[in-house]
Amino acid sequence: MEQKINRFPERKCTVCGSDDWWFRQKEPWNQLESREPGEWICGRCHPPDDPLVKLKYRVIKGNYKLAKAHKLIEATYNTENRDQALVKYQEAIAKLKVLCNELKDKGATECLYISRGKKLQRCLDDKEFVCTVCPNDYWWHKELLEMDRNEHPEVYKDD
Repeated sequence: MEQKINRFPERKCTVCGSDDWWFRQKEPWNQLESREPGEWICGRCHPPDDPLVKLKYRVIKGNYKLAKAHKLIEATYNTENRDQALVKYQEAIAKLKVLCNELKDKGATECLYISRGKKLQRCLDDKEFVCTVCPNDYWWHKELLEMDRNEHPEVYKDD
């Protein structure tokens, strides 16, 4: 089964119990890696060489957890509990934005969900997952424009 960069593992490492995962991508020039396109591996047992990679996957994990939390908030909470959960959700977004800004400050400004040159995750309209933060605004703007064109084709008919 092919593992995907846009589906963060929801399990613990069977060796050390950590949930600190990162996605090792197969590179065409590295013959020592597996034949799979990429794989999620434990960051405690097999830490990435580059600390920026670890930070990137902390942001990916945060996006994934916030997407799941938002779906849960919308589906299951009554008004009082929902308001409390939304406050925690907004606090988590603020923390994740700090990590994302740290990525930007260190020069990592590409979409988080590009593997081998291919964008694997839409930013806004996936039914299972929506990015909360990203170091790259290009894709958000592109998808927002695309959504607007679909909703208001009359405005763009001369383009």
